[in-house]
Amino acid sequence: MITDEIKVIDVDTHVTEPYDLFTSRVSTKRWGDAVPHVRTIPWDTARQWDPKADPETPRDIWILNGQPSSPIGITTMAGWREWPPAHPSTIEDFDPGAYDAEKRLERMDEYGMYAHVIYPNVAGFGNQNFLKLEDPELMLACVRAYNDFLHEWCGLNPDRLLPIMAVPFWDVDETVKEIERCAKLGHKGVLFPQQPHYFGDAPMLADPHWNPVWHTAEDLGLSINFHIGSGNPVDTRGGYEGNGPQANYSAGTVRFFMDNMNGIMEIL
Repeated sequence: MITDEIKVIDVDTHVTEPYDLFTSRVSTKRWGDAVPHVRTIPWDTARQWDPKADPETPRDIWILNGQPSSPIGITTMAGWREWPPAHPSTIEDFDPGAYDAEKRLERMDEYGMYAHVIYPNVAGFGNQNFLKLEDPELMLACVRAYNDFLHEWCGLNPDRLLPIMAVPFWDVDETVKEIERCAKLGHKGVLFPQQPHYFGDAPMLADPHWNPVWHTAEDLGLSINFHIGSGNPVDTRGGYEGNGPQANYSAGTVRFFMDNMNGIMEIL
C-alpha cells in the first residue's frame, strides 16, 4: 500500500456533522429552536443552486436560530452523481464516509490516504455562522459542543483523523481559553476566519487585537488555519445570469481563493 511508503495527507477535508450534534449537547430547554438542528423542508431558493431542482421537494436543511441556514447536502458532494452545484437532498444520498469515521478510514485506505485534516461545515469555514445565533452564551456553547464532537469523532484513529478546532473569534479571551482546552483534547490547529473584519466588529488580521490568539497557538505548537470561504461573504451563485449556475459556481470558488490571498496579504 502506498501509505506504507509515503504518508499522503489531505489537508482540506470536512466532516458532515450529525443531525443531533448540537441538540444532544446544548440545552434545547434553555434555547429552544435557536439551537442548530436539521429539518426536512422545501427550500424556496433551491433553483438558485440547481436549475433542475424542485423548490417544493423537501430536503435536509440546517436551521440556526430558527432560520434556514444551508442545505446539508451542499457540502456533502463526495460521490454525488451530478455536477455541482447540484447536491444530494437527504442523508440517504450521502457517501457514509462523509459522516461516519469508520467509513471515512475505509475510504482513505481505498484512496491511499494516510491522514485527513478535518474541517467543519455547519459553522462555516471560519466559524462565522455561529454569529447567526446572536446569543453569546449559545454561540460559545455550540463552539464547545462542536469541538467535543470532533475530538470524539477523530478519536477512532487520532493519528489519521486530525481535528481542527472551532473558536469563538468574536471574543479573544474566550478564544484563548478554548484553544487551551482543545489543545489538551488533541486538536491540531485553530480554524480562524481569513478576513474577520467582515464579521461583526472584529478588526483586520494585522491588528494587535489578535496577538493573544497568535501567542497562545504558538506556545502550544498549533497551526492557525485559514480556510477559503471565511472572509468576504461572496455568494458563489453570483455572476452573469447568462453563464448559468455551474459556471457562476465555479467563478465563485475562484473568488474564495482570491479572498484567502487577500487575507494573507493583510498580515504580511
